[in-house]
Amino acid sequence: MLLNRSPADDPAALEKLRALSADEVTSGLNMMALFAPGPRTFASPFVDGNVAVDVSEAYRTGNFGKVPMMIGATSADFGGKTGFMIAGARSVSNAISDQGVPVYAYRFSYVAESVAQPGAQHATDIPFFFDTQAIKYADKTTVRDNEMGKTISAYLVNFARNGNPNGAGLPEWKSYSHASDGLIDFADNGKAIPQKDPWGEELDAAPPSSPP
Repeated sequence: MLLNRSPADDPAALEKLRALSADEVTSGLNMMALFAPGPRTFASPFVDGNVAVDVSEAYRTGNFGKVPMMIGATSADFGGKTGFMIAGARSVSNAISDQGVPVYAYRFSYVAESVAQPGAQHATDIPFFFDTQAIKYADKTTVRDNEMGKTISAYLVNFARNGNPNGAGLPEWKSYSHASDGLIDFADNGKAIPQKDPWGEELDAAPPSSPP
C-alpha cells in the first residue's frame, strides 16, 4: 500500500489514505479469507481499552451499554452447534441477560426453497431480516420465502422502534434467561416458533471454540 512507503510523520499521510481505492484498502480481504489456510496478511482487532474493550470483562462487570439486544445465529453457522457462532451466541446471551439486560435470542433455521442444502448457513438470515429475499433469490423466490421475510423483518422493525420485537399478529417472543432457556426459531417450515432451546443442554456441556 502507498502508506507503507511513507514515513510515520509524513504530513501527506491523510491525503494519501483518502486517495486509496477500496481494493487497495481491503487488499483481497473478505470473509472467506478469515478461514483460508496459510499465513495472514492482516491483523485482527486488538483490545486497547478504548475502541476495542475486553468484552468478557465488560459483560462480567456490567461495564457496557445496557440496552435491549437481539442475539442469535444460523442453524448451520461457522463451527457447527458448539462453534463460536451458535454456542457463542448462547454464552453471550447468558452473560448479558444475567446483568438484567433484555435479550431476545433466536436461531435462524430457514433455508430458501430454491437452495438444495440442509441447514441455514452463515449470514443467510440477513436478506430475510431486511425483507430483501426477493432481491437475493430473484425469480426463484417463493411465497414461503416472502412470508419468512415479512415475519422476521416485522420483528426487527418493532425492535428498532421500541427495544422489543413483539407486535400485533406475531408469535410472542419472550426475553431470554438461562433459567427459561427460551428462544425463537425461524424454522425450516417458514414459521416463527417460540420454544425452549432444543440444543441448550448440548451447548452448555461443550464450551464454544474460539474464532479463527
